[in-house]
Amino acid sequence: MYTEPQKVWSELADRRKNRELLDQVLDYLGGSLPGGWPEDKPIATLNRYVATARLEDVVFAHSAASLNLWPYWPTYLAERFTSTNPEKVSCVRPRVHRPKLQASRSWLVKDHQQLPGQTLGGIRVGEVSLPEVHDQARQLVLDPEMSGNTFDVSTWNQAQAVRFGSNGSGRLAPHYYHAVMALYVCHGVLFEDFDGGPNAESGLGSFVAEVVRPAFEAVSQTFGVKPLIVRLPYTAGFLDYPGACAAVFDRFRE
Repeated sequence: MYTEPQKVWSELADRRKNRELLDQVLDYLGGSLPGGWPEDKPIATLNRYVATARLEDVVFAHSAASLNLWPYWPTYLAERFTSTNPEKVSCVRPRVHRPKLQASRSWLVKDHQQLPGQTLGGIRVGEVSLPEVHDQARQLVLDPEMSGNTFDVSTWNQAQAVRFGSNGSGRLAPHYYHAVMALYVCHGVLFEDFDGGPNAESGLGSFVAEVVRPAFEAVSQTFGVKPLIVRLPYTAGFLDYPGACAAVFDRFRE
């Protein structure tokens, strides 16, 4: 599924010059890209529920920039919180590196038992939303020209799911993932590890087999080229936060 990092920029550049391919992909997507998706420059994306400042985000930002790609973070704020998903949990119970090789891991939300079922974008931390807290952490950790490179794809995902056969209820991902994969034919590069990502122990294998690979193969067959995916090898600690984030989280937690 993966493309060699050294080859991905030139491959994307060639495809972006192919007007016929661009038109075919846009037609496949029903004439629309996600709102906020930059069309005027080569981008790389790390697709997560909430745009934040974990070590994974820092590695992604620098990896993308090293390949002359602009790093962006599409979010899915309409997704609902569940305590069985490590990535979602890390947003509301961040593990933060502290001095003297210590690390803390406490909840941002006092009544965290009430979180399951809430949308991630609707979770409140004191007087502000959960995404706002993480935006402030990003401003401390990432370069200014990168920290604001986020946009929410919730509405677009839901609309694409209906276009690809969903009745609007039940699992949407098996439907909208065809549109997601099509984005990376000529509109950007996806950085991901489908073999060992943050949710590897909570159903990633079945998600890849039932959702990702069928969409990847269908899109590859439709356009004659595969979606551009660079593997960002997941390692222990990717869900941790650098110490600079502690001041932000402590302020809102209080």
